[in-house]
Amino acid sequence: MSQDDDDARGPNFAVMPGTLAMAYAPNFTGAGDGPQTFYFNGFEVGNSTSDMACVLMLNGTPVATICMSFTTAKTFAMALGHAVAQFERATDHTIMTMDEVQRGLEAYATGRT
Repeated sequence: MSQDDDDARGPNFAVMPGTLAMAYAPNFTGAGDGPQTFYFNGFEVGNSTSDMACVLMLNGTPVATICMSFTTAKTFAMALGHAVAQFERATDHTIMTMDEVQRGLEAYATGRT
């Protein structure tokens, strides 16, 4: 990874286990002294003229809403994209998006595979 890659991620970017983000990852119940942790497998994104909101969902049921500025949202999106790309390089495996999974399931169900 080049120095430019490091600079593009910004000061709040962390990927590897042992970072602050991963320190709280096992705490799925939200109990304890740290920040509350949510597991989600779906989401919806919306915005106003000044902010973004993301409803985190578990099996179609909202579990939390996070609100952020556009600057934070863009930086967060870039950091997530970079973390997934790094994981894909490390594992030599491309992670499918939910749209790709849905298309594959629909093709399978209709016999188009």
